[in-house]
Amino acid sequence: LDLVLRLARSPAFVGAAALYAALTVYWTWLLSRVPLSRAYPFIALCFVFVPLMARLFFGERILPAYLVGLALIVAGLAVITVAGQR
Repeated sequence: LDLVLRLARSPAFVGAAALYAALTVYWTWLLSRVPLSRAYPFIALCFVFVPLMARLFFGERILPAYLVGLALIVAGLAVITVAGQR
């Protein structure tokens, strides 16, 4: 119970929960307008943005091999997007 109360008073936790709720509403709205087969691959962008944000906000180190992996994810999304337009 103590943990729950501390989390409820934490601005970072409340902000994260609000952001998560807003993005859930946005995702639902987006799926009502875009086919799932087109929208879902962009979930992979989480693997790109999370490490970049961790670097920006927490100073975490990103290894060169990880950057190559991120580039491959972005390239894969580009292939899917271009192929879907044909």
